[in-house]
Amino acid sequence: MIGGGLAGLLCGIRLAEAGQKCAIVSSGQSALHFSSGSLDLLCHLPDGSAVEQPLAALESLAAQAPQHPYSLMGHDAVVRYAAESERLLERSGLALVGSCQQNHLRVTPLGTRRATWLSPNEVPVSALDQPLPWERVLVAGIEGFLDFQPHLVANSLAEQGIETKIAELTLPALDRLRNNPSEFRAVNIARVLDLPDNQQLLIDELNRLAQQVDAIIMPACVGMEQADALEHLRSRVRVPLLLLPTLPPSVLGMRLHHLLRRRFQALGGVITADPTQRISLQSYRFVLATAGGMLSTVLMMPLVNFIGKGDQAFGFKGGIAVLALVAVIMLAICFATTKERISDEGTTQGSMREDLRDIIRNDQWRIVGLLTILNILAVSVRGGAMMYYVTYILGNPLVFTWFLTTYCVGNLLGSAAAKPLTDWKCKVSVFWWTNALLAILSIAMFFVPIGANITMFIFIFVIGVLHQLVTPIQWVMMSDTVDYGEWKGGKRLTGISFAGTLFVLKLGLALGGALIGWMLAGAGYQSGAATQNSATIMSIIALFTLVPAACYFLSALIAARLYTLRTPFINRILKELADGVRRNEHAFTQDMKTAEDLSHENQ
Repeated sequence: MIGGGLAGLLCGIRLAEAGQKCAIVSSGQSALHFSSGSLDLLCHLPDGSAVEQPLAALESLAAQAPQHPYSLMGHDAVVRYAAESERLLERSGLALVGSCQQNHLRVTPLGTRRATWLSPNEVPVSALDQPLPWERVLVAGIEGFLDFQPHLVANSLAEQGIETKIAELTLPALDRLRNNPSEFRAVNIARVLDLPDNQQLLIDELNRLAQQVDAIIMPACVGMEQADALEHLRSRVRVPLLLLPTLPPSVLGMRLHHLLRRRFQALGGVITADPTQRISLQSYRFVLATAGGMLSTVLMMPLVNFIGKGDQAFGFKGGIAVLALVAVIMLAICFATTKERISDEGTTQGSMREDLRDIIRNDQWRIVGLLTILNILAVSVRGGAMMYYVTYILGNPLVFTWFLTTYCVGNLLGSAAAKPLTDWKCKVSVFWWTNALLAILSIAMFFVPIGANITMFIFIFVIGVLHQLVTPIQWVMMSDTVDYGEWKGGKRLTGISFAGTLFVLKLGLALGGALIGWMLAGAGYQSGAATQNSATIMSIIALFTLVPAACYFLSALIAARLYTLRTPFINRILKELADGVRRNEHAFTQDMKTAEDLSHENQ
């Protein structure tokens, strides 16, 4: 199966349960990461009429839309597969409410209600003809968390006849995230709140607020990967605790993906045994990486207090040093104990030093590495400076959520446009032309007057489209350098190629964060101040516009002048690799070299 989203995972689970050997080829995030966690079957017919009973409406759907997939499958197949999907989801550990026989209403992140098929059991729901079963509801936001707007939810619920109150959870455990708006997202919040000590603090806070209300509604920022933490939390709060999805990435959608993926892996499936897709297996490391991040968070302040003895600056240095030393030791153990599970007969074996030497000799890999640093530097600097820009240039920190949402909508459209554009033009041409256009737009943004909010919204939307247009192209270019390396040197280095690219990607992120700190500190930025001096204002504008512009311009120039793996050339490479032409040439060359060496030895 190509694709590890809902369709690919369900297909893989069904085949694995039937005893078939199967693999899912997948990379990056699926659409589930951006979903509400609820699933629709059939909520409206093409004529706009609402559907109460999805299976009973299949005949009407076939009459109005005979080419709809359900119509082509046939009534009986849809009925059978819908019921089978419900059972499969249950076997995967998902606690969902609903039935294919009858739609129900779920509360949306805005507090309105919409029809759906299946919903997580922690989401507030009601029957189609019934109101919500609570008279008094507390809507609890999280202080400083902009991806959930409790007043919008409360207003919508009030219009439905429910008495609502609004409160904010302060939770000091979130202060570290709160101080960095770019990290203050539902996923990171859940990783902190799922820790046992922090969960008890959350329980105490919710019970304090659970006075004279029938239920509490809060953003879905708990129960990241397992329902145990969520169920424990809900069982300890005095009134029903209900969750609403937030802006993506969505905890509810990610948990759905995680449980389906875990079910597939438990059945013996692999993500994938194909050597050209081996990099996808890196996703296994994120489970322990998440646990390591949680552990380092928990240990940091005790280490600071123990080492610093009152001197926090020295304590943080010592704490970071200890964690860094532990990380080095664990990485060494990981490397020493990791074994290849798949025999790859006929592949040339070499030492780590030889692989590093060969990958550095790959001129196109070096170019893509440089492009990766430049593009991640552009997006990390602009993203890191966005909150400062909205606060001090647009003059209203409350519009940050909408500003970021506008950028994300542009990202979605850019992702969708990548394939048709690269079908029409060579991906390298699309890449460098898009980077050039991004550079021009970023420079133009520098001259937008302070307070021209509508203009900046338009700019950030267009930039969101264009930047996300080049991102999937860049990952394809990374893969192309692996094929080029094998074609040129006779040695395929998939793993170390992608590992090296990921390294330079992380390097770009680090440089971006450091650059923001350096420029703001040099300009005299005052944390928490209502206004900033003119040098700081100019630095913020430059970070948001000119620095990304320089990165995009260099990317366009390098890709146009130095990157040679255009579509006709890469197609030729792939064909020769598939036909074994280059492999035979390399083998012949190696045999001749061996013969010459033996001849010299005999002489």
